[in-house]
Amino acid sequence: MTKPIICFACKKEIKDKDELVTVNHYFKVTSLHHDCYNKDARGVMAILFPNHRLNGWTANISFIFMFIIGIALFFMIDHSIRYIPLFFIILECYYHLVSYICFERYLSNVHNDEG
Repeated sequence: MTKPIICFACKKEIKDKDELVTVNHYFKVTSLHHDCYNKDARGVMAILFPNHRLNGWTANISFIFMFIIGIALFFMIDHSIRYIPLFFIILECYYHLVSYICFERYLSNVHNDEG
């Protein structure tokens, strides 16, 4: 039995992996329905505190680009400031790992069992 995954916005259960959107919301990984994310992404709070999407192919591509650019900056910069890109790489890896462990792995099993 898997734990139910609850949408942060509407407080309803997310049953399908295609409905799941995980975001970095105030330094915490939260789950949303795709429709709830679209409504939330257009609000005033999204301008002040952007919700960084963590799952999906666009998030994976942006993560790969950020990883490559961060590693390149780490080796190009000579001063102690070069650890700042490394910090962001580690933080982004942490967010993706938490997203998978807490949310995505449960729905992938449910999605494969159903069909």
